[in-house]
Amino acid sequence: MPKRRVLFLLAMIFCVVAANRLANVSGSDWPPIKPEELKMTGVPEAPGAPAVILYRQVNREDKLFGSKEHVYVRIKVLTEDGRKYADVEIPSLQGRYDISSVRGRTVHIDGTVIPFNGKVYDRTILKSKGFSYLAKMLVMPDVQVGSAIEYEYYIDYQDRYFYQEEWVLSDALFTREAKFSFTPYWKRP
Repeated sequence: MPKRRVLFLLAMIFCVVAANRLANVSGSDWPPIKPEELKMTGVPEAPGAPAVILYRQVNREDKLFGSKEHVYVRIKVLTEDGRKYADVEIPSLQGRYDISSVRGRTVHIDGTVIPFNGKVYDRTILKSKGFSYLAKMLVMPDVQVGSAIEYEYYIDYQDRYFYQEEWVLSDALFTREAKFSFTPYWKRP
């Protein structure tokens, strides 16, 4: 094969790869929002709810090296109290996994999109000997009643670890305050 043809093929492959990477970074790859989701003002199953999760998707790839998880969340703000969900907190365990490629956006009722261009902050929630519970914090821009909040991130797991799979079928977070209690195994009946 002549050198010109090889160089041409390599240049074409480079252009295709570069275009694919630019398309993934451009923000045009968000899942579409249905018009009825933008117009909704309440949820019959949870009257008076401040916000509701419209869609949540978790894709996980388990490998010996380089396991990762992609998390995507879409939240609809229904009341003034629901605007507090614009402050997104993504939990993290130091030394177990890292959070990367965090991005988000706000979509108004009229379809106007405001991308998140702010800074993602690290916050220590709890720290004890040999254990740190951290969070990535971001504040979604210009959230109003009726807005949809979308964000996504990757969880990059530490190599050679397999983690317990958690399937969330229902979440009480947006319909009422979630309650958590813990009883140590030595105090259980």
